[in-house]
Amino acid sequence: MLPAALGLAARKRAEAFQPLLLVAKAGEPDERARALVALGSLGDRRALDHLLPLLDPAPDDEAGRALTPAAAEALGRLLPSLDADTAADLRARLERLATSAAGEVRLRALTGLRYAGDLAVVERVAADRETRSEVRVHAAEQLGLAAAPASEPVLAELLSDDDDDVREAALGALAKVVGGDRTRVSLHGLAARHDDISRPAATYLATAGDPATLVARLGAVHNPEVRRMLREGLIRRAALPRAELETALQSSDPVPRTEAAWIAGSAGDAARPLATAIEAAVGRSAAQRTAIRGAVPGPAQVAEAEALSAGLWAARRVGAAGAVVVEATAHAVLGDARAPVPLRREAASVLAAAASGPALGALTGAVGDSDREVRAVAAAALGARPPRTAAATVRGLGSRADATTIAPLALAVWPDIAGDLIADPSTRAWSLAVAVAGHRLDELLAIATTRGHAGRLAAIAALGRLDGDQARQTLEAIHGDAGEDGAVRLAAWKALRRIQRRNARTYAEGQDKGPSSTGAGLATSDEDDDMTDEDDERDEDEDAEDADDADDADDVVAEDDEDEDDDDDDDEGDDDEGGDDGDDEDDDDEDDEDDEDEDEDEDDDD
Repeated sequence: MLPAALGLAARKRAEAFQPLLLVAKAGEPDERARALVALGSLGDRRALDHLLPLLDPAPDDEAGRALTPAAAEALGRLLPSLDADTAADLRARLERLATSAAGEVRLRALTGLRYAGDLAVVERVAADRETRSEVRVHAAEQLGLAAAPASEPVLAELLSDDDDDVREAALGALAKVVGGDRTRVSLHGLAARHDDISRPAATYLATAGDPATLVARLGAVHNPEVRRMLREGLIRRAALPRAELETALQSSDPVPRTEAAWIAGSAGDAARPLATAIEAAVGRSAAQRTAIRGAVPGPAQVAEAEALSAGLWAARRVGAAGAVVVEATAHAVLGDARAPVPLRREAASVLAAAASGPALGALTGAVGDSDREVRAVAAAALGARPPRTAAATVRGLGSRADATTIAPLALAVWPDIAGDLIADPSTRAWSLAVAVAGHRLDELLAIATTRGHAGRLAAIAALGRLDGDQARQTLEAIHGDAGEDGAVRLAAWKALRRIQRRNARTYAEGQDKGPSSTGAGLATSDEDDDMTDEDDERDEDEDAEDADDADDADDVVAEDDEDEDDDDDDDEGDDDEGGDDGDDEDDDDEDDEDDEDEDEDEDDDD
């Protein structure tokens, strides 16, 4: 009988009332509950007299108390069929149950209010963080079933709730409220404070969302990683909604300015129409940063610094580095030692792109900056268009310069400064590194062949690192000149040895295959080849000693003689090639290392 009665009740047929009432009074417990709910759905006012007593049964009426939850839902379903006064009284009772009752009664009361269309109470319960989680989840689910557009803001707010079960229920309910519009749900999810909601939303929108809408919403995204994900998605899609980007660049909030600047700057030339807006954003960021300068670094200060850095980068990318506001801001930032390092680096890059007289002047002072990257940017910019003061600037750095950053500027004026820098012990190390890295052979040859030059020994050693026919010929000539000082000839011999070992090595699959040839009038033994790495390390130490002790030839000769004693096997090879003339008229160790040409000269003298 019950199934037939339920079917009639669903069609609002009055003849279902008596069968349902009979089951509600005398049926099985589960059937009685179903019959009560169906009575409420039927909408027959006569059911009110049978349902109301069940809301407050007698203490000893256990059967009545078991039916109270079903009666609460049934009364909610019945509520739209009642007249105003009766409905108002009943609604008040149901609202009290929905907000203060316990257990199943409260849940069924919320369900009844949903059927009654009274969603304000359901929304209030869902948003109440003091309410138990399961009750709030049930309320959110009821809002989803009601699918009322008015509930969209409440459910969107619940996406940021601290209770993950509530967030999940609100997400499902929101999808029902907006009719399954995933883009709309994801846009709400962007503003959520929790990654489990915002990250999937950003992942979807980065590839499918409307660019204009996303740019407008970027400032409301709390998570920086989610913002980055969205921004990169828009950049990959080459999306450039001009109106929305201009609005974001004019925002008083640094976050939208930052994101809009990154998007516009990534477009390069395509974003040139936004140059004016970017300039204004740089000016606004600079003004905001000045206003909070001196304050304890906090989120606001960090955000403004990031906005200014992004704005300067975007201005450089769209060709606005020379704009008055942009260049002036870059000057001020570069001169502020307290500014964040990334910001100062971007300021240096802007000045390098502007390349005006004042910009190059500021960069001239930055070649000795405490930050390596700032120094590198300044040196590269000045090296591309060396000013008249470039040589003096490099000399003025002295021992404070480092080869990796000063190289572009130093090489631009190298013929004018090489001799002085290599001669000065305080600048010799980094200047030799610049010469070798830049493969500046001519200046090294000139110094190596100039007798009495303070940096001669160091230049000769550096030639051993450059190789080349001209370097080898010069070293051979120095080594073979009997009129040269012993320390100079020894330095040339060691440089030739370095060239020989480097040319003798062949590598395959990362393995050392040993020597393949000899050259420069020097013999190579198997033992020497096995100790190549050790020789290289010793030669590096000797080069440093030669550079430091260039003014004290006696000390250099003494140290080099000790090294020659370690290479007796090599010397014996040389003697075998040159022949033994039978007499030892000269006991100097240097003669033990002479090549075949020197031996032949002695034979001619005899």
